[in-house]
Amino acid sequence: MSYSTITRAMVSYVESHAADAKLDLEQMSRKFGYTENYIRELFAGQVGISIMQFYKRRRIILSAVQLLRTDRKILDIALERGFGSHEAYTRAFTKVMGMSPSAFRSVRPILGKARLRPGIYGLEMLEQKERRSDINDMKQDNQESVILHDIGQVKFGWCGIRPAGI
Repeated sequence: MSYSTITRAMVSYVESHAADAKLDLEQMSRKFGYTENYIRELFAGQVGISIMQFYKRRRIILSAVQLLRTDRKILDIALERGFGSHEAYTRAFTKVMGMSPSAFRSVRPILGKARLRPGIYGLEMLEQKERRSDINDMKQDNQESVILHDIGQVKFGWCGIRPAGI
């Protein structure tokens, strides 16, 4: 499936606002010059899930990164990401990640670049190692791919660490 330019821009917009506690669809509709209903229908029709489901998932993924990288309290992370309570956050997190935030922190699963939808890649929990066929799928989508924010450019054979003196 090929995404329209407007859908790519909407995915980028949502991703750039994923750290916000709330996504303002009214502001987004003004920015794009379309009604909220049109934006909702177009996004859901092309991405396969509603814009708010996508936004909520991206907030959960960003919170998962914080769970792995910091020792902050789960409640603090939940409130920062716009969840009203620890319970609401735990329910949403468990629905997306398949385990509670505290279990996630103790298990420390691998997060990495995964295909979210055709042409859209983002940070996700990886259940298996990448196969060569997965790499070929990514190369085929590469010209029409949207790489989401907070994910460094992935280069094969490069781990991002340079030996001293280079």
